[in-house]
Amino acid sequence: DKRYRFRLLNTAGLNCPIVFSIDEHPFTVIATDGNPIVPVNASSLVIYSGERWDIIVTTNVTNGTYWMKFMGGVDCAGNSNCPTNSVHQFALLEYTDLQTEEDQPDQVVLAQMKSKPQFTKSIPFGV
Repeated sequence: DKRYRFRLLNTAGLNCPIVFSIDEHPFTVIATDGNPIVPVNASSLVIYSGERWDIIVTTNVTNGTYWMKFMGGVDCAGNSNCPTNSVHQFALLEYTDLQTEEDQPDQVVLAQMKSKPQFTKSIPFGV
């Protein structure tokens, strides 16, 4: 089991909070906007425009590849023509049981997922 610190930042220009989560990985929230807080365990986190959050992720589940999801939390900018799922990004978190520094690969290989993240393609604001 290893622990990793992530610093999350919502740089969106719109009034569109983002809900962050990692499949099968609850995490501990430890700071906001550079200020330490009493640690809170969570499975998702709402991040508003301009906010910064620090979290600790523990890699204590089965080695593999997991989706990191950034999804729109509510209708963006209060516009009902912008569905929540039109704001989304995905990333991959992948790890294997590498025991020593010598076991570390010289090259990074992109992960191959068995399934794609679920989202609907749409043009924001009904354009």
